[in-house]
Amino acid sequence: APAAEKIALHKLLYIVGGLIVLIVTGLLVGPSFFDWNAYKPQIAVAVKDALGRELRVAGDIKLSILPSPALSVQRVSLENIKGADNQEMVAFDEVEVNVDISALLQGKIAVKSVRLVRPVIALEITKDGDASWNIKLPEAKKQAGSTPTSETAPSTSGDLAVDVSLDSLKIENATITYIDARSGLSERIENLTTEIAADSLSGPFRAEGEATVKQIPITFTLAVGHMTPNRPLPLTLQLRHKGSEADVRFTGNLSALTPDAMLSGKVEVSAPNISSVAQNVANASLPAVLSKALSVKADVSASATEFGINKLSLRVGDMAFAGAVHGFLKPSMEVDVVLSSSKLNLDQLTAPPAAAAKTATVSSSDAVETKITQLLQKPSTPFDLPKDISVTFDLSVETASYKSGIIRNAALRGALRNGAVTLERLAVTLPGSSDISITGAVTPTNGLARFEGDIAATSDNVRGLAQWLGVDPATLPADRLRNFTYTSKLQATPKAAEITDIAIQLDAMRINGGMAVELRDKPGIGLRLAVDKLNLDAYLPKNESTPRPGKTAASSQRSDPSPSTKVPADIAATGLNRLLDTLDANIEITAGRLSFR
Repeated sequence: APAAEKIALHKLLYIVGGLIVLIVTGLLVGPSFFDWNAYKPQIAVAVKDALGRELRVAGDIKLSILPSPALSVQRVSLENIKGADNQEMVAFDEVEVNVDISALLQGKIAVKSVRLVRPVIALEITKDGDASWNIKLPEAKKQAGSTPTSETAPSTSGDLAVDVSLDSLKIENATITYIDARSGLSERIENLTTEIAADSLSGPFRAEGEATVKQIPITFTLAVGHMTPNRPLPLTLQLRHKGSEADVRFTGNLSALTPDAMLSGKVEVSAPNISSVAQNVANASLPAVLSKALSVKADVSASATEFGINKLSLRVGDMAFAGAVHGFLKPSMEVDVVLSSSKLNLDQLTAPPAAAAKTATVSSSDAVETKITQLLQKPSTPFDLPKDISVTFDLSVETASYKSGIIRNAALRGALRNGAVTLERLAVTLPGSSDISITGAVTPTNGLARFEGDIAATSDNVRGLAQWLGVDPATLPADRLRNFTYTSKLQATPKAAEITDIAIQLDAMRINGGMAVELRDKPGIGLRLAVDKLNLDAYLPKNESTPRPGKTAASSQRSDPSPSTKVPADIAATGLNRLLDTLDANIEITAGRLSFR
């Protein structure tokens, strides 16, 4: 009967519908109960065939479909290359992946989250030059007689047929090491914890987290733009040191995703206190004068072969500098540094700390002995200069204020080449129209620094220079200490110094000679000077109280200086005697003509 057939059809539909529900439920729930650990050997073989590296899964493999597809793998690692110090290139305590099921139904892969727990990544270059990250994928087998066409050509990452997005990649407590066995370079990043998000496999990417680099704790924020073929890749990076609040910001572009790409952009560095940065980063104590804010701004560029820092603006407290740095990394490192300042305040730099100003004063002879002891201290390691680096430098300061005077045109120009520093120009103009210049070279000799060069000094107003240095020339005749010139050659190490070809002209007096100094337990000084004519009367203050012939004894007695006026002379004599007791001195001074009273 038709009614019976209709009832039978309904039953059949119910049975078919029930079977479909059971099948779908089995597909969704079944993977959760399936033992995926039994397939570990097959998975390892597949990875070995694809990557040429052994995959080890020591923990459990779990796969579920509801409420969303999720994969969990525990204690998994990938083998490193042969010859590497670390047997495993990548190792995880646990890997978790969650996928959005609704996106799968639309033909998209939307990864909701990836969680990597305590990953350890060992990047190494062996002595043979093999890099652990160079994984050679197997080439596709070509059919005999076939030629590649546009249909069969492999697609780029930007032309993927499937839309892939990543909502969150969480890395927890990662350790990344880099070792170059050829050069001995070793770097380590620890405690890396970050979260990365990506709209697609080609970006844009965003990351934020913290890490410890060279035992320095930092926080970071990274933003990478969309990767488009033949277009620069935008980058933004911010680093902040936790302890000192020092901050580094970079905004720029990477020209291409190739080994010869150029990174360019703007860098800003700021720190509220330089001394705090040194203390927190390097556990170093800097002078109190450097407890100032730091600000650096520059345009930077870098590649695998060269780098540049242009439009450099450097501020340390109230001091401002401008300049540029350019360098080549291959075939050998070459660096060119130019830095200048229009105005400096040296009084702020040389002001002693408040605590030091309250310390007790010491006698001049004690100070001399202390200085000699410091000079005799031997360097802990032999002095040497790098031979595989070339550096040229040009440093200058237009004006600098110091002790109520103005220092002008200070310049330091030279180069480091072939393990020696050439001093092309060290010059400064001091108050009193006084110029000093030094040229020469510093070379390592028998483990010590050795300087050999020329010294020249001129002054058109020695009295003005003396006043600036704190020496009052008022007691000397006004027509003296006007002109001064000095030239000599200098050879010096931390143990000895020799000054030759000394040529001095003071007013109308000419002096020639030489000097040698040896810094030993009891320093030795040898001095030989020849003066053409020495008129002491011209440099001694005129004493109107000096008795003249015919004066009475009483008047002479009244003109004798009081005991209080003899005290400074006694102190000077005592100090000179104590100084000479600390030295071995051989002094010879001759004069072609001597005038005295």
